[in-house]
Amino acid sequence: MSNSDDEIIDLAEESGGNEEYDLSDEDLLIDDASDESGKSHEHAVRIQERAAEFLTYIKQECVTTQVTIDNIVKGVDDLFRLYNQFLKARIFELSDSDFIQKKDIAELFSYINQQTIFEGVQTQYKLQRYQKAKWDALVPRKVVFAWKRVLLHGKVRQVPSQFAYYVDFLEQLESILQCEDILNCVDNPKPPSDEFRSALDGYIYQNHPVAQKHPNALGIILYLDDIKAGDSLSSFSNLGLRNFLWSLANIYPELRSSVRAIQLLALSKASDAKNVKNEPILKNFIHGINRLSSEEGVTFNIKGVPRVFHGFLLFVIGDYPALANIGGFKESAAFAWRFCRQCMVTQEEKSEKYEESQVVLRTDVMHKQQLDAMEGTSIVMEDETEETEQHEKPTVKYGINFRSPLLQVNHFQVTQCLPQDIMHLFLEGILETECRFLLDHAVSSRKISLKEVNLYLNDLPTERPSPIEPQHLKNGLRQTSSQILMLSVHLPFLLGKHCETDRLRNFILLLKVLSMCLCSVLKLDHVSLLKRMIKEYLVNFNLLYPGKFTAKHHFLIHLPTQIILFSIPTEQWAMRFEAFHATLKRLAKVLHNAKNLSFSLITRMSSLQAYKIYMNKANYLTHSVIKPQIKRKMKLSQDPHHHKMVTCLKLVEDCEAEQLLSLKWYGPIFAPGDTILVTPRSACIPLPKFATVVDIFLIQEKFVVLCRELKTIAYCEDLNAYEVKCEQGAGTEAMDITENCNLLKLMIIKSGGKDYVILRQNSQPHFD
Repeated sequence: MSNSDDEIIDLAEESGGNEEYDLSDEDLLIDDASDESGKSHEHAVRIQERAAEFLTYIKQECVTTQVTIDNIVKGVDDLFRLYNQFLKARIFELSDSDFIQKKDIAELFSYINQQTIFEGVQTQYKLQRYQKAKWDALVPRKVVFAWKRVLLHGKVRQVPSQFAYYVDFLEQLESILQCEDILNCVDNPKPPSDEFRSALDGYIYQNHPVAQKHPNALGIILYLDDIKAGDSLSSFSNLGLRNFLWSLANIYPELRSSVRAIQLLALSKASDAKNVKNEPILKNFIHGINRLSSEEGVTFNIKGVPRVFHGFLLFVIGDYPALANIGGFKESAAFAWRFCRQCMVTQEEKSEKYEESQVVLRTDVMHKQQLDAMEGTSIVMEDETEETEQHEKPTVKYGINFRSPLLQVNHFQVTQCLPQDIMHLFLEGILETECRFLLDHAVSSRKISLKEVNLYLNDLPTERPSPIEPQHLKNGLRQTSSQILMLSVHLPFLLGKHCETDRLRNFILLLKVLSMCLCSVLKLDHVSLLKRMIKEYLVNFNLLYPGKFTAKHHFLIHLPTQIILFSIPTEQWAMRFEAFHATLKRLAKVLHNAKNLSFSLITRMSSLQAYKIYMNKANYLTHSVIKPQIKRKMKLSQDPHHHKMVTCLKLVEDCEAEQLLSLKWYGPIFAPGDTILVTPRSACIPLPKFATVVDIFLIQEKFVVLCRELKTIAYCEDLNAYEVKCEQGAGTEAMDITENCNLLKLMIIKSGGKDYVILRQNSQPHFD
């Protein structure tokens, strides 16, 4: 730990940021000293409530600065006073002097003009006080790692030089458990089955000592990553921030797709966090987790009723450098001798091992022995791997840098519970590399030009990849994750006739591996199939591209076991957390605060969360994942296909219905004309069945999709797509999707006068 003053050796903790806006315990008490009562006072209280809601919405949801808020307060008050003058003039014109004194009216309006419609919340400080008192908004705390001496107002003072801000973990957990839909997920977990659907279905949760004693134990997912605060042109574009986020694994997967399910735990400069090895930042979190996993648990006040909760840290996710840093492992996958945090494979061996059974897995006992050896307190028995003298240094030999703070967490194994994230593994790794190699092969063979490639990509309707330049084929395609995913889908159509069959087939095999990893439901049979597919892909890749085997290719061999331990890979991927990053980045650009950006961001996000919980306690998550856009209200009998819907819902009489323009349904937005999966492929059904959405209705709180079935002609191996056809006279069917949280919206690509459906989530890919 760095320290600029030898006399200051202890970590100091204080309650955050600019003293002008810090809240003390006394600020919780907001007393009404006027002793007013009656109807007018009730209206005054309601005005204050609505004013606080309005200002918080404008500031946090609309992402504006405090200067904007101050101007809104001033402008609205000016308009209010002008309206009062108009109102007073009208009263004077209409009043009768025998019954009303104009002097009294003038005094009344004089009093009103001295007030603000935002009374009690008109400044940032007062609004923060109100939010804390009325909405239970949590105030971030500050932890200082190091101090420095500065000359301020002629005096030498000590000020923090390295610090972070965090929100108390247990207080944050108690806050979100007040939400009815989150508490319902905790109290009513989905029944166990032989399928992997959520993180609770994995071996780690099912066999955790806390979960075995307490069946509804809370599973905590921690996430960390470093982000750039500004764009490339800003004066502080190189200011890297490390953010720590967490989510509750007990929340149903379909609800956890909402960014609202993610909580901001802590923020600091990335360099400061690395200097102190993350430990002081996570001290409060680790203490809270260990209390949850104790025999006593933690007692929360849930809607006025004390309840005891138990829980534990399930796993930690993030990109490779972040997880290596939090786990105490080597952070360079390209240069570290032992680069894998899950096994003891070396750089020389990685391209020769295609199955997990061929490597020595790290264990908790082994890891602790290696740490002791690195710190000089014990000796570890030599393994069978021959190593040169340059690899004899313990930190190099074992691929470990330091003792992780996560080792302080009860029942947590850093060698198992830092799983691979398929977003970084595929979309920002292997898939990007394969797309680049395939494009480079086709272009360098002069079978297609980059101009033709870019013309094709420019015509794509959504998630259009950025133009590809010659240098990108050597140094990286510079696309976002969603752009890489879109590019990979179209490459077989674009390059199918311009590259070698072996290269194209292996690329398509990678797409099949990814399609299995993106599935919302998997079984043990699927895991065995995935294992075989990964092995074949890695063997072929090594033959096709000698010397190009990377660490991320090696990480693939751990995915089958990871599914067994933690369930489907989408339960551990960082895509939704990356969406939370986007919120922080947008806010940082608005604030443009290079002085103490961490404090501004975490304060804003804490305020925003308190506002959302206050406004949507009953449906905090469901409000954001299901959003129907109503076209018109009607009698169901007015629709020509009403008999289909009556049969589907088993209705006995005509009823009111709402025809929808579109429906946001657990992520995707569905509208007439979209293509959906009706029946997946299985042992009994050789080809999946698809349909086109004709209409969407909301009937008695049930969502019904009218769809017209498409005929599936065949599966095209070289395109990794299903040829479909809309036959004349095809009938319309009604589907009740109310309980179908995993309805798939599919992409149709037109090529050669035919229509092809792309199935990006496929647990039964065609593989011999």
